Amino acid sequence: RFNNARLEQLVQQLYTLNRRLMGLEGRLLRLAVDVGLNRDDFLERYYGHELDPNWYSYILEKPPERPKAPPPPPRVFVRIHLIYTVHGTGLSRKAVEDSVALSKNKYCSASIMLGKAAEIDYEIVYPDGEPEP
Repeated sequence: RFNNARLEQLVQQLYTLNRRLMGLEGRLLRLAVDVGLNRDDFLERYYGHELDPNWYSYILEKPPERPKAPPPPPRVFVRIHLIYTVHGTGLSRKAVEDSVALSKNKYCSASIMLGKAAEIDYEIVYPDGEPEP
């Protein structure tokens, strides 16, 4: 028969050791990522070899792929193409073109602001059929 107090003490001791081990594994993973190792590749090679004193040799067998830097984002828009999609029947082409011109040149502050630095062109698409002239 087991002593309940001793069992509780052993469970608490295991809990403390496990919490410490998890913290050390987290630090090890952050260190691996900080030096440029691929996180998934490192984890794949680490798990299953945690108790092996030479576990790092599994990491060194094939050099892990370093993550590629993403391409730099565009710094300046140089050309913008707007597509106005107009739905409806019985529309007048002149009324639609006038509405698009007002939107583009007067009411759309984004296109006015960006038009100072980029070439803006546009097209009008009529999915329900061409309007009357």
